[in-house]
Amino acid sequence: MKKTSLSIGKKAFPSVSIIMPVNKKNPHFNDDEKKLRSLLKQTEETLLKDFPSKNTKILIDDMYNLAEKIDYRNLSDGLGLYISPYRENVFHFPFPVKEKVIIDRSFEMRDLILAAKNNFNYAILTISEKNVRILKGFNHALTEEKNDEMPFNIDDVGGKGHSRTGSFTSFSSTKNVTDQKAYGENKIAQFLLEIDRVISADKFLQNIPIAVFAPTRIIGHFKSITKNKKHILGYVQGNFDRSNAKELYAKVSKLIENNQLEIQNSSLKKLEDAINKKKAVSGIRDVWKAAFNKSGRLLLVEKDFFCSAKTVGRDGELVMDNLDKNDIHYIQDAVDDVIELVMKFGGDVVFIENGKLEDHNRIAMITHF
Repeated sequence: MKKTSLSIGKKAFPSVSIIMPVNKKNPHFNDDEKKLRSLLKQTEETLLKDFPSKNTKILIDDMYNLAEKIDYRNLSDGLGLYISPYRENVFHFPFPVKEKVIIDRSFEMRDLILAAKNNFNYAILTISEKNVRILKGFNHALTEEKNDEMPFNIDDVGGKGHSRTGSFTSFSSTKNVTDQKAYGENKIAQFLLEIDRVISADKFLQNIPIAVFAPTRIIGHFKSITKNKKHILGYVQGNFDRSNAKELYAKVSKLIENNQLEIQNSSLKKLEDAINKKKAVSGIRDVWKAAFNKSGRLLLVEKDFFCSAKTVGRDGELVMDNLDKNDIHYIQDAVDDVIELVMKFGGDVVFIENGKLEDHNRIAMITHF
């Protein structure tokens, strides 16, 4: 039985990666099925032409059998099929992808790594004086959770969430409250301090990005008292007591997108600093060489940069001229191989929007040396 894990750096020839965009609107799922069948036929013809063997025919059968398991009525934004003599899997991408068929010595990992980086656990905390909600999120999926320690509303601080009929005892029993405004501010402060304490004590919440949804006044107070600033994903103003998961995700997705852009901008600044210290290389040839020397610390690559190449000589120098697909040293996508190498040897990769690495020939790397 074949393995379903698609590990970085695992070589098996031929490894087939079929990736295609999806039109999720009914009844267009029929078009998706036709499109995939066309790509399967195209892949079959290429395999039989370029790699004719008994094992290739078995691989083709496995490819069609894997495709039969796909539910075309429940697809994400992109679809990937991965088949080799030892491994196979179907992957649903939560973002648009470009159509491609790659037959190489390993699977095309770029989209899988990009998916892993774009998908992470997060939480949404909606706060109003009348209600506090916690929603755990992963990509589009949001699940409302209960935490008995979390105050239910502003009058539940005394009960610490255990009793929904508890009252705010810390100030409501004060005999000489003359300044109602000060009393209200103190009440909100204690309410938010308790929420922040629960965040710090919760094993899940203390380790993930949190988006805080609340009215402007509450956000201002929370920003001034929270001890969890380092993993606040962002703030959204408004009252969300009755908002459903779809409405909440529409808001949080913008925060996630902004977070990704901040990571890109921070990485570009690190690259600039590394270049000034002569600790960076640019262009596919020099990046390739550094990656093979295990010198890659942080790879920056434009999302759609694709480069066919071949290796020559003892040192495996990368060249892009006079390519022959039947050459044993031919590489259909050298960029993907670089990504795998950097990740395999402990480095990291950041995908940059197209055009932002133009001065570096679309790819650059901060090195260890």
